[in-house]
Amino acid sequence: METPLMPQPPAVPAGLRENLFFALLLEGPQADAVASLALRMRAAHGLHGKPMRTERLHMTLLWLGAFADGVPQDVRACALEAGARVAQPAFGVELDRVLSFAAHRERPLVLCGAGDGVAGAVALHRALFEAVYRRPARPADFTPHVTLLRDRQPVPEHPVEPIRWQVRAFSLLLNQVGRGGPYAELGRWPLR
Repeated sequence: METPLMPQPPAVPAGLRENLFFALLLEGPQADAVASLALRMRAAHGLHGKPMRTERLHMTLLWLGAFADGVPQDVRACALEAGARVAQPAFGVELDRVLSFAAHRERPLVLCGAGDGVAGAVALHRALFEAVYRRPARPADFTPHVTLLRDRQPVPEHPVEPIRWQVRAFSLLLNQVGRGGPYAELGRWPLR
């Protein structure tokens, strides 16, 4: 077995400053549709959480860590190398249900899908995991979703009108916590 490009992500430190992750960015009509859905779900369920800004809507594919003193250059380089090693076909995504994740005090209200609707995202997650850590990914560790907002009130799972889009690229994103604005895109790779 090859040596991994980088170790498992570290635990989130108290002085969190930067998060590094691979993701699918939502843009154009799909981002607008998800933003509109977030507003509708907020009103329908009496939620108070602020919806994610349109330019920050994404589906995380692989979280690489949180760094209090900024992402080290060697970690950035390893992530960029791993992204360049992945060769996957373009695919469609269909997300058709909403639910709250219960693991957090401020529960994320998320838009999810299942089966064929997220099969391409699952395959891309596995390919990225294997490119970074050089070992097989466990399928149960990844739930493809887009966070709509965070709220203390849980929302039970229920269907919504499907939101679909074609994925033609994935990105390496840097979130500088507390600075707002869009994520810094460190790399973008087209899919076949």
